Amino acid sequence: MITNEDMISIEEVGNNSFLWHQMIGHMSEKGMKLMFSKGKIHNLKHIDVGPCEHCIFGKQKKVNFSKTINSTKVERLELVHTDVWGSAPVKSLGDSQYYVTFIDDSTRKV
Repeated sequence: MITNEDMISIEEVGNNSFLWHQMIGHMSEKGMKLMFSKGKIHNLKHIDVGPCEHCIFGKQKKVNFSKTINSTKVERLELVHTDVWGSAPVKSLGDSQYYVTFIDDSTRKV
């Protein structure tokens, strides 16, 4: 016997299985069918979630950059890498909130 405590308390959404998918945390279609068979999701005639952009992005993995041939520059200051950091939560003694680094590609000096 199903009681009110066993039912998911969500306002009436009709027969929109994709909306149910979003409201219950992007559950898989298989999981939704299991919940439907146990009477936890009601008022659905069939479950067809289809492609969900959020689910696709959430399952992507990080891919490393391809390895390239070491192209270190021979001449000093031929290639300089730079980076800016800030704003710092606490100012420096000189009242600065940002700092910048310069790295020579040839000597790797900072």
